[in-house]
Formats: sequence, structure tokens, C-alpha cells
Amino acid sequence: MPVYYFLYQVKPTVNHPKRHDVKGAFVNRCILADSSEDGRHIAQIQFEQLCWHIQILEENTGATAEFYSINREGLEHDEQALLDKEVYTFHTYETEEEC
Repeated sequence: MPVYYFLYQVKPTVNHPKRHDVKGAFVNRCILADSSEDGRHIAQIQFEQLCWHIQILEENTGATAEFYSINREGLEHDEQALLDKEVYTFHTYETEEEC
């Protein structure tokens, strides 16, 4: 089963506990899944449970050794996903100018 990499831009929903403090987030996500579609479906459920609304989804299902040679943190997350099945890394921002 391969690890899929996704980059999301998300906004807090009205039920998010920090909706007044956080305007949004970029989320790097690695997931061990049967298909890219399965990975996106799992993420949709997770984001809904965490009170985030997906604004933008970028996908890189073919992360290569070259990709990871310039992105060591990404390689660590990819390897962690092999153990934990999925890894989310949130980079929040407090103003629209930061996105």
C-alpha cells in the first residue's frame, strides 16, 4: 500500500474552538491508503471531525527520492505514515496576509 501526499488549505468552521484566533491553515498530509481517492475521503472525514473546511487541495501522489532530497521533513512524515497510517502537519495563520 503506497503513501500519498496531499497539501490542503483549510479554514476553521463556525464550530472550531479557535475560529476567532486562527484564520486558516496549510496542512501537509501523508497517508497510507489503497488509492488517492481513499486518502482524500479519509481526510474529508478527519477535517470535518476537527472542524476544518477544505478550501484547496493540491496532490502529489508521486513523491520521489528527488522530491525528498530537498524536503527532508517530508521524508520523515512519509516514513512516519508507514507506521501510523497517516500524519497531519498544520501550519496555521492568524491573518489573511499570512496565507
